[in-house]
Amino acid sequence: MDNTLFNKWGIYFFYFSIAIYPLSMMMNIVFQQINIDFLTGRSIYIGYGLVYLFAIIVLVKFGFSLKRLVALYCIYILYFILYLTSPQSVKSVYTSTVMMMIYVYYLPYSVLILTRIGDFSQLFSSKLIEYTNYVIIVSSFIAKYFFQNQTNYMTFSYQLLPIWMLFTFSFIRRPTLLKAGVALVMLLEGVIYGARGPLIWLVIGAVVYFIFLAFENKFISNLSLKKISQIVLWLGLFIGIFSVARKSLPALNIENSYILNRLEQGNIGVSTGRNEMIDIAINYLKQMGGEINGLFFDRTLMPDNIYVHNFILETYLSFGWFIGTLILISLVYFIGKTFLYANKRNKMVLIFAVPAFFLKYFLTGSMYEGDSFIIMMALVCAIYSHAKQERKMSDID
Repeated sequence: MDNTLFNKWGIYFFYFSIAIYPLSMMMNIVFQQINIDFLTGRSIYIGYGLVYLFAIIVLVKFGFSLKRLVALYCIYILYFILYLTSPQSVKSVYTSTVMMMIYVYYLPYSVLILTRIGDFSQLFSSKLIEYTNYVIIVSSFIAKYFFQNQTNYMTFSYQLLPIWMLFTFSFIRRPTLLKAGVALVMLLEGVIYGARGPLIWLVIGAVVYFIFLAFENKFISNLSLKKISQIVLWLGLFIGIFSVARKSLPALNIENSYILNRLEQGNIGVSTGRNEMIDIAINYLKQMGGEINGLFFDRTLMPDNIYVHNFILETYLSFGWFIGTLILISLVYFIGKTFLYANKRNKMVLIFAVPAFFLKYFLTGSMYEGDSFIIMMALVCAIYSHAKQERKMSDID
């Protein structure tokens, strides 16, 4: 009973933590409208504070194991070792605001709470989560279009990506007219106000999830004329609505739309800055020997000391050929093994988590100072631990 109750609290905490950024945008608008200037622009800090308070309540109510606390401190020790072995010029990264948030915020709640969740069914079945997704998607569009929210297009779309993903999975499972309307809003805000990457990962996640459901539910073998007609009807309706909306795009405030401006210029797939950084990294790797440069070494090579925007290159530049290959193979092996061992519901969590929190590191961000990578790894660890327990129980039976 205690595990069941913890799973429920844990899932709601997890959802609240990933929804806090878009929810803080809504809070900011409310503060603006009621003229509370002191809180305007500080809503995100209030949001993080609420998540932290929620985490404390969960930990006080359910406690935490010594094993998880030891694991947390082992990770801190690992970061300290990496700090000692990193180039002097990048040691300041370890004390940046982003890393401080990881130390005191993302790592503690990921290790102590998220890794303990054994049953994620609430994430996909909770009506509260489902309807909150609707509210967040629609209100985010309202915040951008009507209130000219100034959140950066990259931050905006990546913070919304997990919400988009959960909603899309729900839409694929049980499409309704209401969901079709919300999906239209989601696509509009993604195309007008978002970045390319999140839309790519959203499509990948949706396709993989659809294929997974098709195999699990024997969709092909059970296909009937009625089901085919329903699919064609939904696709036709959705394409028709989106076509009408697309013709209305010029009337919207899209002069600052990253994706639409790229489409108009005919260079939607071009990223000069990223390509330049990748070329620099590859040229260095071609002449690199067996040295291990230390974490964040890529910053010493890139223009303006920025990360290389690709986690594979980042790994090799930091840890060298041997350790880098070991890290990457271990990561793929662990995620793959966890997926194979997991039950149906937890497989769905992995299909959600990898595109929502991890695939971004192919194109942007630094995996080793990425909060979403820590969240994904916590979910994978939780699912792996639960799968091991299930296998032990089945062996006993």
